[in-house]
Amino acid sequence: MKRSKVKGGAKAELTCLEFINFWLYSIYAHAVAPSSVINKSTSKPAQKSPPIFIVGTHRESVKGDAQEKREKIGSAFEKIRESIMKRPFERHVVPKYYAIENSLEDKDEVVHHKQIINYHNL
Repeated sequence: MKRSKVKGGAKAELTCLEFINFWLYSIYAHAVAPSSVINKSTSKPAQKSPPIFIVGTHRESVKGDAQEKREKIGSAFEKIRESIMKRPFERHVVPKYYAIENSLEDKDEVVHHKQIINYHNL
């Protein structure tokens, strides 16, 4: 899906993936983050701060049966993962991505996501 963006009279076409990367770069550029922290149990770089959650909304708008929806959502998330590889904000992105329905009717799902955010000390 392409969206038009007009800036200074010039028209540019940005895809949804380009918008995602724009916002990830913006968060990375404006966030005050400590230098990389080493996870003492694995000696590998830990999740950087601030953590960035990838959340796909309007899950029920995806066409198809339950299996087709999972495959389409998984494919979209994989494209996002591939697009952020080796980018400076890659370690800020929480590895698990979320597909949610954008209604407030599923209170259990809302509570679950609040618990995840609290787990990341936000």
